[in-house]
Amino acid sequence: NYTHWDFHKECGNSHYANVPQQFIPKILDKIEQFAYFVRDPNGQPLQKQMGTFRVNCLDCLDRTNVVMGAIAERSFPLQLQAVGLKDVKYSDTSRLAQSLR
Repeated sequence: NYTHWDFHKECGNSHYANVPQQFIPKILDKIEQFAYFVRDPNGQPLQKQMGTFRVNCLDCLDRTNVVMGAIAERSFPLQLQAVGLKDVKYSDTSRLAQSLR
C-alpha cells in the first residue's frame, strides 16, 4: 500500500509540525493495523507486528527522520498501554513534540 505525501510542499523548509497534523491522519489506520510485537513475561507472543513503514525522501535524510519520528510518536503510546502504562501520554512530553510546536 502506497501513500504519497509531498513533504516539501506541505512543510516547506521549517513547518515540520505539519507532519503529525497532516500526514499522520492519512496513515493512522495503517499504524493501528500494522500493530507491534508483544510477548508475555514467559516469552510467548501475545501480538505480532503485521507490517512496516518505508519512508523515502529523495534528497534529505532529516525529512525522512521527521516522518519516522512522527510515526513512532503515534505508535509508542499504544505500546506503553499494552504493557500496562495506560495513563502515559508520551506525545505530551517527547522532545520531538516539543520541537515541532
